[in-house]
Amino acid sequence: MRRAWRALLALHGTFAAQIALVAVWLGPKPLPRYARATCASLQFNTDATLVLVVDDKAIVPRECLDHARVWEVGADGVAKGLGEAAARALRLDPPSAKATREKIVGALRRMPSLVIELKPLWVYAWRERLMREGFDRATFADLDVVWGDVKPWADASRGYDAATWSFAEGEDPMRLFARGQWFLLRLDDDAVQLRWLRCAHLSTALLRNLDLKARGGRLSLETRRSFDATRGCPTVYPEKPANRYVSAEACYSCAFFAPVVDGEAAEFAARFRRLPGSRGYSAGEAQRLLRPLSVVVLPAVLSDHGLGRVWWTGGRVFRCAQLTGARCAAAVAAHAQ
Repeated sequence: MRRAWRALLALHGTFAAQIALVAVWLGPKPLPRYARATCASLQFNTDATLVLVVDDKAIVPRECLDHARVWEVGADGVAKGLGEAAARALRLDPPSAKATREKIVGALRRMPSLVIELKPLWVYAWRERLMREGFDRATFADLDVVWGDVKPWADASRGYDAATWSFAEGEDPMRLFARGQWFLLRLDDDAVQLRWLRCAHLSTALLRNLDLKARGGRLSLETRRSFDATRGCPTVYPEKPANRYVSAEACYSCAFFAPVVDGEAAEFAARFRRLPGSRGYSAGEAQRLLRPLSVVVLPAVLSDHGLGRVWWTGGRVFRCAQLTGARCAAAVAAHAQ
């Protein structure tokens, strides 16, 4: 089969690189039932492919096997992949890299939900494989999304370093936020892929962050001081110290949308010099990683977060605004033709 595929490529040339929607799943357990709808909804999309990275023996529904690329990465493979990615980006020596990998694996065994707060690492962790398989852009993604046609959105965001969208209601269109469902990044540029290094709790303070989460997420004044950088993007804290304090995308949004301030590159390099086991980044390297990025935010494009019932049929998303019962069913059937 693989030989036939290569022969087809030789005859017709390589296909245009696609967008990868990267989602992960930990442990030998079934994916949630709603993942079936997520995978099935992508069957008519030629511009986006769900890449599902799963641990050994994960139970993957047929719809995902048919309409997504499933990468089985072995026992604890997702956690190990994230740990290796963190060590690589932090430029750790072998002993420190091993300790970091083991810390992340242990933390995710105890609290698998923490993988959501490591979302900024998902794409970077499998970046090289994604590029080898023909992708040029990728985003972290959720497993509870029903996708319509993404081509118009993908075309509108082409040529930018990063792209996301906003909701249409209230003040949300004014917010600059790295959406957890779709934050599309170029794969071939370190300044894009390593932007999360601006967030201390994901980089130089990652192990302290994981230790803090293991204790229930409680903060102390000492922790506040140690996580925050003087310049750049601080960790976002809640009003009450006992609350969970980091969303997956909060500081990451700052990392992309907040301008780099004077002296931030020097402080960035200094943070890494203080990190045990890291060979660090020079001031020049830090300056290049913190270069200005082109980021587009498209408001209310192909997104619908109302509470009414939404139908997905034949690769299209449809809502009955006022119709009910048989009249709605007839309208859905007509829309699908």
